[in-house]
Amino acid sequence: MTQIQEIEVKLKAPFPRADIEFRIAKVNKQNCKAQVLAYVTSRAVMDRLDAVFGCEKWSDEYEVLENGVTCKLSAKLNGDFITKQDAAPFTEIEALKGAFSDALKRAAVKFGIGRYLYKLSNLTADILPNKPENPQKTLHYYLSSEISGWWEEPDLPDLVVQDGGESENQAAAVDFQVLTLYQKLSHLVDLEVITSAKHADYIKKLADKTTGPGLLKYFNKQCNLLYNLHVLAQKNKVSAEQRITIYNRVMSARMNGFPIIEKELQKLEAA
Repeated sequence: MTQIQEIEVKLKAPFPRADIEFRIAKVNKQNCKAQVLAYVTSRAVMDRLDAVFGCEKWSDEYEVLENGVTCKLSAKLNGDFITKQDAAPFTEIEALKGAFSDALKRAAVKFGIGRYLYKLSNLTADILPNKPENPQKTLHYYLSSEISGWWEEPDLPDLVVQDGGESENQAAAVDFQVLTLYQKLSHLVDLEVITSAKHADYIKKLADKTTGPGLLKYFNKQCNLLYNLHVLAQKNKVSAEQRITIYNRVMSARMNGFPIIEKELQKLEAA
Protein backbone atom coordinates (compact mmCIF):
# COMPACT_ATOMS: atom_id res chain seq x y z
CA MET A 1 0.00 0.00 0.00
CA THR A 2 1.40 3.41 -0.97
CA GLN A 3 1.69 6.30 1.49
CA ILE A 4 -1.28 8.05 -0.14
CA GLN A 5 -3.39 4.88 0.19
CA GLU A 6 -2.43 4.55 3.86
CA ILE A 7 -3.46 8.16 4.49
CA GLU A 8 -6.74 7.55 2.69
CA VAL A 9 -7.44 4.49 4.84
CA LYS A 10 -6.70 6.43 8.02
CA LEU A 11 -8.93 9.33 6.96
CA LYS A 12 -11.83 7.02 6.07
CA ALA A 13 -11.53 4.82 9.16
CA PRO A 14 -14.74 4.50 11.21
CA PHE A 15 -15.16 6.45 14.43
CA PRO A 16 -15.98 5.26 17.95
CA ARG A 17 -19.69 5.40 18.76
CA ALA A 18 -19.02 8.27 21.19
CA ASP A 19 -17.91 10.47 18.27
CA ILE A 20 -21.15 10.01 16.33
CA GLU A 21 -24.24 12.14 16.83
CA PHE A 22 -27.69 12.15 15.25
CA ARG A 23 -30.21 14.65 14.01
CA ILE A 24 -33.68 14.40 12.55
CA ALA A 25 -33.86 15.01 8.80
CA LYS A 26 -37.63 14.82 8.37
CA VAL A 27 -40.70 13.62 10.24
CA ASN A 28 -43.82 11.78 9.12
CA LYS A 29 -46.51 13.17 11.40
CA GLN A 30 -49.01 10.48 10.32
CA ASN A 31 -47.05 7.60 11.85
CA CYS A 32 -44.92 9.72 14.21
CA LYS A 33 -41.68 8.42 12.73
CA ALA A 34 -38.55 10.39 11.90
CA GLN A 35 -35.76 9.82 9.43
CA VAL A 36 -32.48 10.22 11.31
CA LEU A 37 -29.05 11.13 9.99
CA ALA A 38 -25.73 10.18 11.63
CA TYR A 39 -22.72 12.48 11.55
CA VAL A 40 -19.33 12.89 13.19
CA THR A 41 -18.71 15.66 15.71
CA SER A 42 -16.48 18.55 14.67
CA ARG A 43 -14.13 17.78 17.56
CA ALA A 44 -13.69 14.22 16.23
CA VAL A 45 -12.96 15.65 12.76
CA MET A 46 -10.21 17.86 14.17
CA ASP A 47 -8.76 14.95 16.16
CA ARG A 48 -8.71 12.82 12.99
CA LEU A 49 -6.91 15.56 11.05
CA ASP A 50 -4.35 15.91 13.86
CA ALA A 51 -3.83 12.14 13.97
CA VAL A 52 -3.37 11.73 10.20
CA PHE A 53 -1.51 14.90 9.21
CA GLY A 54 -0.25 16.41 12.45
CA CYS A 55 -1.61 19.64 13.87
CA GLU A 56 0.85 21.72 11.82
CA LYS A 57 -0.04 20.20 8.44
CA TRP A 58 -3.68 21.15 8.09
CA SER A 59 -5.61 24.41 8.29
CA ASP A 60 -9.14 25.73 7.95
CA GLU A 61 -10.40 29.08 6.66
CA TYR A 62 -13.96 30.40 6.88
CA GLU A 63 -16.02 33.02 5.10
CA VAL A 64 -19.34 34.22 6.45
CA LEU A 65 -21.96 34.59 3.73
CA GLU A 66 -25.45 36.06 3.81
CA ASN A 67 -27.11 32.77 4.75
CA GLY A 68 -24.26 30.61 6.01
CA VAL A 69 -20.54 29.87 6.15
CA THR A 70 -18.01 28.33 3.77
CA CYS A 71 -15.01 26.33 4.97
CA LYS A 72 -11.78 25.82 3.06
CA LEU A 73 -10.02 22.81 4.57
CA SER A 74 -6.39 22.28 3.53
CA ALA A 75 -4.00 19.41 4.27
CA LYS A 76 -0.37 18.89 3.30
CA LEU A 77 0.32 15.87 1.07
CA ASN A 78 3.71 15.19 -0.51
CA GLY A 79 4.83 18.72 0.26
CA ASP A 80 1.81 20.46 -1.25
CA PHE A 81 -1.43 21.65 0.33
CA ILE A 82 -4.66 20.21 -1.05
CA THR A 83 -7.82 22.19 -0.35
CA LYS A 84 -11.44 21.02 -0.20
CA GLN A 85 -14.32 23.44 0.27
CA ASP A 86 -17.96 23.22 1.30
CA ALA A 87 -20.62 25.39 2.89
CA ALA A 88 -23.35 25.13 5.52
CA PRO A 89 -26.36 27.31 6.36
CA PHE A 90 -26.86 29.03 9.70
CA THR A 91 -28.36 26.67 12.25
CA GLU A 92 -31.40 27.35 14.41
CA ILE A 93 -29.41 27.18 17.66
CA GLU A 94 -26.15 29.16 17.91
CA ALA A 95 -26.51 30.03 14.23
CA LEU A 96 -22.96 31.18 13.46
CA LYS A 97 -21.15 28.60 15.62
CA GLY A 98 -23.29 25.81 14.22
CA ALA A 99 -22.63 26.89 10.64
CA PHE A 100 -18.87 26.96 11.23
CA SER A 101 -19.01 23.46 12.69
CA ASP A 102 -21.20 22.05 9.92
CA ALA A 103 -19.08 23.64 7.18
CA LEU A 104 -15.95 22.02 8.63
CA LYS A 105 -17.62 18.61 8.77
CA ARG A 106 -18.88 18.90 5.20
CA ALA A 107 -15.44 19.90 3.90
CA ALA A 108 -13.91 17.01 5.84
CA VAL A 109 -16.28 14.57 4.14
CA LYS A 110 -14.59 15.50 0.86
CA PHE A 111 -11.38 14.11 2.35
CA GLY A 112 -13.30 10.93 3.20
CA ILE A 113 -13.72 11.66 6.92
CA GLY A 114 -17.02 10.19 8.10
CA ARG A 115 -18.19 9.67 4.53
CA TYR A 116 -19.25 6.10 5.29
CA LEU A 117 -22.06 7.45 7.46
CA TYR A 118 -23.72 8.83 4.33
CA LYS A 119 -24.19 5.24 3.16
CA LEU A 120 -26.35 4.37 6.14
CA SER A 121 -29.97 4.22 5.13
CA ASN A 122 -33.26 3.74 6.91
CA LEU A 123 -32.15 5.06 10.28
CA THR A 124 -35.43 5.92 11.96
CA ALA A 125 -36.80 6.86 15.34
CA ASP A 126 -40.28 6.97 16.86
CA ILE A 127 -41.51 10.34 18.12
CA LEU A 128 -42.92 9.48 21.55
CA PRO A 129 -45.47 11.78 23.23
CA ASN A 130 -44.20 10.89 26.71
CA LYS A 131 -40.66 10.65 27.97
CA PRO A 132 -39.65 6.98 28.56
CA GLU A 133 -39.12 6.20 32.23
CA ASN A 134 -36.14 3.88 31.73
CA PRO A 135 -34.58 4.78 28.38
CA GLN A 136 -31.94 2.37 27.10
CA LYS A 137 -30.44 4.92 24.72
CA THR A 138 -29.74 8.65 24.57
CA LEU A 139 -32.95 10.68 24.45
CA HIS A 140 -33.67 13.90 22.54
CA TYR A 141 -36.69 16.18 22.38
CA TYR A 142 -38.11 17.21 19.01
CA LEU A 143 -40.35 20.23 18.61
CA SER A 144 -42.01 21.63 15.50
CA SER A 145 -45.27 23.32 14.59
CA GLU A 146 -46.70 19.95 13.52
CA ILE A 147 -45.42 17.43 16.05
CA SER A 148 -43.37 17.20 19.22
CA GLY A 149 -42.06 14.44 21.44
CA TRP A 150 -39.10 12.38 22.58
CA TRP A 151 -36.93 10.16 20.39
CA GLU A 152 -34.15 7.68 21.07
CA GLU A 153 -30.95 7.50 19.04
CA PRO A 154 -31.10 4.55 16.62
CA ASP A 155 -28.67 1.63 16.55
CA LEU A 156 -25.87 1.67 14.00
CA PRO A 157 -25.06 -1.42 11.92
CA ASP A 158 -22.51 -3.80 13.42
CA LEU A 159 -19.10 -4.11 11.79
CA VAL A 160 -20.14 -7.59 10.71
CA VAL A 161 -22.79 -7.66 7.98
CA GLN A 162 -26.13 -8.81 9.35
CA ASP A 163 -28.18 -11.29 7.35
CA GLY A 164 -31.27 -9.74 5.83
CA GLY A 165 -30.08 -6.15 6.28
CA GLU A 166 -30.53 -3.36 3.82
CA SER A 167 -28.10 -3.46 0.88
CA GLU A 168 -26.69 0.01 1.55
CA ASN A 169 -26.19 -0.76 5.21
CA GLN A 170 -24.45 -4.00 4.24
CA ALA A 171 -22.12 -2.07 1.94
CA ALA A 172 -21.33 0.35 4.74
CA ALA A 173 -20.67 -2.56 7.11
CA VAL A 174 -18.26 -4.10 4.60
CA ASP A 175 -16.50 -0.74 4.32
CA PHE A 176 -16.15 -0.71 8.12
CA GLN A 177 -14.52 -4.14 8.07
CA VAL A 178 -12.10 -3.38 5.26
CA LEU A 179 -10.95 -0.09 6.79
CA THR A 180 -10.60 -1.65 10.23
CA LEU A 181 -8.60 -4.55 8.81
CA TYR A 182 -6.22 -2.21 7.01
CA GLN A 183 -5.50 -0.53 10.33
CA LYS A 184 -5.10 -3.80 12.24
CA LEU A 185 -2.76 -5.25 9.61
CA SER A 186 -0.60 -2.13 9.60
CA HIS A 187 -0.38 -2.32 13.39
CA LEU A 188 0.56 -6.03 13.29
CA VAL A 189 3.39 -5.26 10.86
CA ASP A 190 4.66 -2.49 13.14
CA LEU A 191 4.66 -4.98 16.03
CA GLU A 192 6.46 -7.53 13.83
CA VAL A 193 3.65 -10.01 14.40
CA ILE A 194 3.30 -10.58 10.66
CA THR A 195 5.89 -10.11 7.92
CA SER A 196 5.72 -7.54 5.15
CA ALA A 197 5.16 -10.38 2.68
CA LYS A 198 2.21 -11.68 4.69
CA HIS A 199 0.86 -8.14 4.99
CA ALA A 200 1.06 -7.75 1.22
CA ASP A 201 -0.84 -11.03 0.79
CA TYR A 202 -3.64 -9.76 3.06
CA ILE A 203 -3.80 -6.43 1.21
CA LYS A 204 -4.04 -8.20 -2.14
CA LYS A 205 -7.00 -10.23 -0.91
CA LEU A 206 -8.69 -7.17 0.60
CA ALA A 207 -8.34 -5.33 -2.71
CA ASP A 208 -10.03 -8.21 -4.55
CA LYS A 209 -13.63 -7.15 -5.15
CA THR A 210 -14.73 -10.80 -4.97
CA THR A 211 -13.69 -10.98 -1.30
CA GLY A 212 -16.96 -11.28 0.59
CA PRO A 213 -18.06 -10.45 4.16
CA GLY A 214 -17.41 -14.02 5.32
CA LEU A 215 -13.72 -13.86 4.46
CA LEU A 216 -13.47 -10.35 5.92
CA LYS A 217 -14.91 -11.66 9.17
CA TYR A 218 -12.38 -14.50 9.09
CA PHE A 219 -9.45 -12.11 8.59
CA ASN A 220 -10.72 -9.83 11.35
CA LYS A 221 -10.90 -12.70 13.84
CA GLN A 222 -7.49 -13.95 12.75
CA CYS A 223 -5.93 -10.53 13.36
CA ASN A 224 -7.53 -10.29 16.80
CA LEU A 225 -6.09 -13.66 17.82
CA LEU A 226 -2.63 -12.74 16.53
CA TYR A 227 -2.69 -9.51 18.50
CA ASN A 228 -3.84 -11.29 21.67
CA LEU A 229 -1.03 -13.81 21.21
CA HIS A 230 1.45 -10.94 20.88
CA VAL A 231 0.20 -9.40 24.13
CA LEU A 232 0.63 -12.74 25.95
CA ALA A 233 4.19 -12.99 24.63
CA GLN A 234 4.93 -9.48 25.87
CA LYS A 235 3.69 -10.54 29.30
CA ASN A 236 5.89 -13.68 29.15
CA LYS A 237 2.81 -15.87 29.46
CA VAL A 238 3.79 -17.98 26.45
CA SER A 239 7.17 -19.36 25.53
CA ALA A 240 8.77 -18.75 22.14
CA GLU A 241 7.93 -22.32 21.14
CA GLN A 242 4.29 -21.96 22.27
CA ARG A 243 4.00 -18.71 20.38
CA ILE A 244 5.16 -20.27 17.11
CA THR A 245 2.86 -23.25 17.57
CA ILE A 246 -0.21 -21.12 18.32
CA TYR A 247 0.66 -18.69 15.51
CA ASN A 248 0.73 -21.53 12.99
CA ARG A 249 -2.58 -22.83 14.30
CA VAL A 250 -4.20 -19.40 13.96
CA MET A 251 -2.95 -19.03 10.41
CA SER A 252 -4.19 -22.47 9.35
CA ALA A 253 -7.42 -22.78 11.38
CA ARG A 254 -10.88 -22.57 9.91
CA MET A 255 -13.45 -20.18 11.35
CA ASN A 256 -14.98 -22.84 13.59
CA GLY A 257 -11.55 -23.50 15.10
CA PHE A 258 -11.02 -19.95 16.32
CA PRO A 259 -13.19 -20.25 19.47
CA ILE A 260 -11.00 -23.12 20.71
CA ILE A 261 -7.83 -21.08 20.25
CA GLU A 262 -9.49 -18.07 21.85
CA LYS A 263 -10.34 -20.08 24.97
CA GLU A 264 -6.76 -21.34 25.17
CA LEU A 265 -5.44 -17.79 25.04
CA GLN A 266 -7.89 -16.75 27.75
CA LYS A 267 -6.63 -19.60 29.98
CA LEU A 268 -3.03 -18.54 29.40
CA GLU A 269 -3.96 -14.95 30.26
CA ALA A 270 -5.61 -16.07 33.51
CA ALA A 271 -2.75 -18.38 34.53
